[in-house]
Amino acid sequence: MVRLIFFGAMASGIGGAVLVFSLWLQSLTVYYVTFVFLAIVLFVAIINTFFKEKGRVGYVHPDDLLFGNIFAFLFVIAAILGAGYFYSLGMLPVWPGTSQAEMTQAMFNYATVIFVAFIFLWGLSQLGFIVDVLQGKGREVSKETTARFILFSLILGVFLSLILAGFNSLYIAAGFNTSAWVLGAISAGLLILLGVVLRGRYEEVPS
Repeated sequence: MVRLIFFGAMASGIGGAVLVFSLWLQSLTVYYVTFVFLAIVLFVAIINTFFKEKGRVGYVHPDDLLFGNIFAFLFVIAAILGAGYFYSLGMLPVWPGTSQAEMTQAMFNYATVIFVAFIFLWGLSQLGFIVDVLQGKGREVSKETTARFILFSLILGVFLSLILAGFNSLYIAAGFNTSAWVLGAISAGLLILLGVVLRGRYEEVPS
């Protein structure tokens, strides 16, 4: 299993370097090579996350799993923003009925939604009563829990909408390159901060 983790880390590092190199050279050919490494990283992340409890792989240290998935998450966002960069240069073919500007903004929006989805699910996991409702517990007080869920959905929806609105406003004001760097930096900073804070804290995850 150490070998699988090693290959995932190696693919993440090399793939990230290849992605940066492709943007620097403005080379679509080099950019496409990035997806080979991205596929390896995602494959290793899925195996380590979902199959380690079923006896199909060896022991995976929680820190390795956490940081491996963090790098996989950031790799996907970086690859999508890379596509947006090439769309902005007019090097990628646009979808029928769209323009280069629309495709560039679409790539930025996709990356933003992935980031917001992380905030949503991570925040959801920190609220026990919401998790209980989603798991079908507490049915004897279904009206109360449903009322809480409605209010929680409203508050969370407004919060996530404000995040999306903020990134969209940044995109309109500063353009793709600046807003992509800001989104990437915030995503990397937040996830690495969580990784550092959670490092050494271990808990059983039910299979």
